[in-house]
Amino acid sequence: MLPKRYNTVAPTRDLVRSNSQESTETASNSPNNDHFWTDSICEHLKTFNDTCSLNNECNSNDSLLCINGICECNSTQFWNNGNIEEKDAKRK
Repeated sequence: MLPKRYNTVAPTRDLVRSNSQESTETASNSPNNDHFWTDSICEHLKTFNDTCSLNNECNSNDSLLCINGICECNSTQFWNNGNIEEKDAKRK
């Protein structure tokens, strides 16, 4: 195992960077792109009904958007027990 300072796998709250170019951006080197940067801290993407300030804080794998400060589905979708579904699909 590599010494801690060279270990590239770190718990989310321990993953930091020194030169933050933007206050929030997607952490492209994170597994499955399920993290984003807030200043110098790498955070987990937020899920349905979590508070947010930007779209890239919400889990886009679940098609969530930051709407009025809350991670939500867009107007053509709804949240169904942990899954996003199309409103039209339910009518069929």
